[in-house]
Amino acid sequence: MSRASQRAEQDELRARMRAVGMSHDEIAIEFARRYGYRPRAAHRHARGWTQTQAAGHINAHAARAGLDPAGAAPMTGPKLSELENVRHEAPTSRVEVKDRHRHSVAAEG
Repeated sequence: MSRASQRAEQDELRARMRAVGMSHDEIAIEFARRYGYRPRAAHRHARGWTQTQAAGHINAHAARAGLDPAGAAPMTGPKLSELENVRHEAPTSRVEVKDRHRHSVAAEG
C-alpha cells in the first residue's frame, strides 16, 4: 500500500471511529494493532498529525504550561521521529528486575 493510500485509509478509519465516540486513546490502540505503530507514533496518527504538526502542539503546550516560555528547547519533527522510534528494554523476568534494582541501589550507596 502506498503511503498516500495508507494515510487516506487512516483518515477514513479515524473519522469513523470518532463518529462512534471513540477516544484518541482508543484510536491509538487500534492504529498500533493494525499498522504496527509504536505508542507515541500511534497517538500522533490517532490525531491525524504530521510530526511537524505534533511538534508544534508540543511546543505550544510547553509555552502555555511555563515549561519552555522562551522557546529555548523546541521540539522538532526530526527529534520527535527519534523519540517515536526509541526502544526501551524492559526486564523480562523477576530475576532481571531484582538484579537491576540491586545494581542501581549499589551504585547509589
